[in-house]
Amino acid sequence: MKRIAYILILVIFFGCKSENKKVNTEKEAITESPINGKWKVINSTILPFEHISYCKKLELNSVFEFKKDRTLNVYETINGKICTKDQTFKVRGKKLEILEWDMIFDYEIMELTAESLKLKIKRTPSYYWTESNLNEEKIKTELQEIKENGIILTLEKIKNGG
Repeated sequence: MKRIAYILILVIFFGCKSENKKVNTEKEAITESPINGKWKVINSTILPFEHISYCKKLELNSVFEFKKDRTLNVYETINGKICTKDQTFKVRGKKLEILEWDMIFDYEIMELTAESLKLKIKRTPSYYWTESNLNEEKIKTELQEIKENGIILTLEKIKNGG
């Protein structure tokens, strides 16, 4: 009986140990991801664009900072204030998932290299939904563009972390 108990304890011990290695390997992969660092927006198909929830009207030179601990900060300008709150991220294949409290939204990663990042989001910015906006021809055209193609952001990596 003692022998069975020892064997059972060893199986559990080594089983848990190999699971820990798997988790550490996943963390290392994220730590070394090319998305980590600060990225400046150099082009957007729609301006201003929006990043959920608190970054309502972002322009060129906004900055996305992807930290090694999976937190995401978005800055209104290169040296501006942070407009995000409690956001984390995860890259899954061609999707960049953003978690904010109990809400998840994602960007499609169209391109990711050491120096260039191209993201697409299909969500229409909230500032479009006013009665006066919806009557403007320019807004109608932009809404159709977003519906068909999404909003495409082009970012460049900021050297030395900005």
